[in-house]
Amino acid sequence: MKEKIIIALRRKYHCDHTRLILKQSALSYPVYELDENTDSLDVLHRAIAQGAEILITGDVYAESIMNQVDISVVTIRRNRISFTDSIRNALKLSDHAAIVWRESNSPAVRKACEDFPGAVSYFPYQSTSEFPGIFQKLEEDGYKVVIGGGIINEFAKSHHMAILNVPYDESDILSAVHLAQHNLKAIEERQEQTEILHTIQDHISEGILSLEPNGKIQTANRSASTFLRMNSLQLCSLFVFQTPLNCPEIQMLLTDFEDFSGKMVTLHGSPYVLEGKAIFVHEVFRSAVLTLTPVEKLQTVEQQVRKQMLPGNAGASITFRNIIGNSPAVTSCIQTAARYAAVDSSILVYGESGTGKEMFVQSIHNASQRKKGPFVVINCAALPENLIESELFGYAEGAFTGARKGGKSGFFEQAHGGTLFLDEISEMNIHLQTRLLRVLQEKEVTRIGGDSVINVDVRIIAASNKKLKTLVNQSAFRKDLYYRLNVLSLQIPPLEERREDIPLLLEKMKEELHAGYTLAPDAMELIQNIHFEGNIRELRNLAERLNYSDQQYIDAGELKRYLDQDVYGDEGANRQETELLEQFLSENSGRLDRILPVLSVIKQTEHSRLRLGRKTVLKELEDRGLFFSEQEIRTLFQTLAFYRLIRITRGRGGTCITGLGIKAYNLMMEKGAAQTESPQ
Repeated sequence: MKEKIIIALRRKYHCDHTRLILKQSALSYPVYELDENTDSLDVLHRAIAQGAEILITGDVYAESIMNQVDISVVTIRRNRISFTDSIRNALKLSDHAAIVWRESNSPAVRKACEDFPGAVSYFPYQSTSEFPGIFQKLEEDGYKVVIGGGIINEFAKSHHMAILNVPYDESDILSAVHLAQHNLKAIEERQEQTEILHTIQDHISEGILSLEPNGKIQTANRSASTFLRMNSLQLCSLFVFQTPLNCPEIQMLLTDFEDFSGKMVTLHGSPYVLEGKAIFVHEVFRSAVLTLTPVEKLQTVEQQVRKQMLPGNAGASITFRNIIGNSPAVTSCIQTAARYAAVDSSILVYGESGTGKEMFVQSIHNASQRKKGPFVVINCAALPENLIESELFGYAEGAFTGARKGGKSGFFEQAHGGTLFLDEISEMNIHLQTRLLRVLQEKEVTRIGGDSVINVDVRIIAASNKKLKTLVNQSAFRKDLYYRLNVLSLQIPPLEERREDIPLLLEKMKEELHAGYTLAPDAMELIQNIHFEGNIRELRNLAERLNYSDQQYIDAGELKRYLDQDVYGDEGANRQETELLEQFLSENSGRLDRILPVLSVIKQTEHSRLRLGRKTVLKELEDRGLFFSEQEIRTLFQTLAFYRLIRITRGRGGTCITGLGIKAYNLMMEKGAAQTESPQ
């Protein structure tokens, strides 16, 4: 098996010492000695040709080697320099010795000299040009032994001095090896992902071709080769203009970077739909991707999707009474949604995945004047882009081959007199956003392939787990459509903001699952402290998983067996918390003296159900002789909430500290104490 990690060092003593360290650590990476007087890089090139992926080398020569090899280079950094053994060996040869070492490491060298008072002297240098003067001085002073790196050897020999070189420290060598192992793993994972991507592309039924900016075909998957009746090698030797796909839309894609879709092309007598998209990397045009789909497949998919989607559009069955919870966060949200149900304006619903956005939307519909009308749902992310337009607006008879006789009504027509729920609206492409905006403005639709205008009376409720305002700023969502949809806005609270509802939610889930287990108080407390990234949906998964426990009474110990690693005890989560705390302390270092008192007041909520409002915090700070403005308190609350140090409940629910907030408070207190005790 060829080694994927190799080590190359300039000095023999470095090589010998490194081989010893590797042997003691049960590692067997090859170590090559590079001779400056010969073309010894040939051995590295041979190792690379045989499969080496990572080169470990010394810090002095890393840059020069890096420019001569085409693999990843890891440098051995001297973080810890141990002179003790070298000094002891030197004093066996002479009663006094000199250390010639870089001035940048002077603290470590001086410390080593202090351990051998009067026996060792330090001669620092900044440049090798100082060596003639230094060694002349050493010879005049009678030094017979010199300690240093391999760079001093020639000078020491010319002055007839014994040399003791200081090898790399064991920890520095092993640190470089561990970094190389980590980098190798990352390289192999990237290679694996690339291979997986190629395999996936070859199993996709659509034809996919990637183009260079000049139109040269870079890659072509198996389906593209089949449709064009050329193998991949043949296609990659051509420019796209030399194939039957050549059309003005591709020319515009490559010159003006204009994406296109719905272009009909005929290949060997069969119709296909061609789409093109420009690919930008760091705002520079790097490539273009063409997608080729048989029309026959589109028609089959359309029929399958319609069969699956239409039964789910029969109506809304959920009301506000079905929403479980009495926390301030969910109670306030229900009250807001009930007010919105009384009017007919468009609503934009925000919420993380699994928070129950559709439950609120159905409840709004059933509490509105449109409750007797249809409730039609379309998931903008679930339908292919080339189908969603016909589903929304319908099509006329003969609009395309295979179109239903008499045409088909779209969701706008089906929702006439009721509510149309556009879920995951952020995934709708710009072209459809334009058509949707026109319908909202004109309250009329025209079927694809038709010319008659159909009036529609539909209330639009859209939902997203992404902030559309951010997408607007990124030009990924139309600003005018955003403002048309965002007449009323409803934010569904995540489970983290309504932890007190978890016992009620679990009881309801157990009832639906016909579960017979009982949760001990410590188990319930543990669940209430878990961060459920998937919110209620993930909580239900846990409830269902517990139903398969062989214990009827589940305590915290039993519960941990059924928790996902990514919600409990995961080192990655701890690492994310640490990184977030470090980011918070770094970015707010200049105002920690203002943050700490505020967090100290909110910390009162740690072991109670107490919740504090901004005015309460402001008053308590004043009682302590600390004065803040309302605006400063509001800004600090927003900062603490952003870093998840406090949890702000909407409405009159108040604010409490989080577990991460307790850690931040303790950390700031420790840092404050350390600064107080440190010498000035």
